[in-house]
Amino acid sequence: YNVAVKDERGCSAVSKDAVVSEASLPNIRVSAYPNKKGFCEGDSLKLSAAPSFFYAKFAWSNGDSGKSIYVKEPGTYFAKGITKEGCEKYSDTIKIERYPVPEKPEIEVDGIVLTAPEAAAYQWRLNSEKIDGATGRTYEAKADGYYQVEVFNESGCSNISDSVYVEVSEVEEISPDNELKIEIYPNPSKGIFNLAVYSARSGTAKISVSDASGKVLLKKRGYILTAADNSISSFRTVLDCSNFSAGAYFVAVSFNGKIYARKIIKK
Repeated sequence: YNVAVKDERGCSAVSKDAVVSEASLPNIRVSAYPNKKGFCEGDSLKLSAAPSFFYAKFAWSNGDSGKSIYVKEPGTYFAKGITKEGCEKYSDTIKIERYPVPEKPEIEVDGIVLTAPEAAAYQWRLNSEKIDGATGRTYEAKADGYYQVEVFNESGCSNISDSVYVEVSEVEEISPDNELKIEIYPNPSKGIFNLAVYSARSGTAKISVSDASGKVLLKKRGYILTAADNSISSFRTVLDCSNFSAGAYFVAVSFNGKIYARKIIKK
């Protein structure tokens, strides 16, 4: 392009040529992190536009601006890149979905064996730390502490259970010196405790629950254990401590002249 000018006296001049070309803008790429397709309910997803070195700013279809944004709603998104000269280019659209999370799992406790509800995948934790290799539906506790399970669905979304306290040291093997094997679960509990007693000897077991001062708050009738040669007799019962205040209590099992005490925690 050039321009020619002429004044009132008829004098004229022509400018030097100015070359104008149409700029070719690079395509804008939109990527999602950490999942290319969507996010779990209650979470968010990071969307980023590139190349950022060529465009002075980005405007997004949801009204946000910036190289990266976080979205909390499913939908279709795109970015508009704007150069410092005001040139604009649009990215392709990206569809983002929101996935449901599993229901909060509840751990079933049977002695030291912990079982989670059915799910696509599992991760067990002890005192909030992941247990290496503990990724099955069931887990056998190997140490005292608070256990949780995180369950995953097919979309990779997860939910984690409340903690249950398991006292491995309280699960004894039956031997000549140890007549009883006692299991109490769940422990801690909001009030309902399951008590299981095993013995290789015959006798009558009496059960009581007392507070820290020794005051007996609950008594259970005697349970008769009849063990034949090389066999184990057992019984199960429920200790309903729902009306107790939160705190520590002691379960006493009296059997053949001996008393076996176990601590329980009422939430």
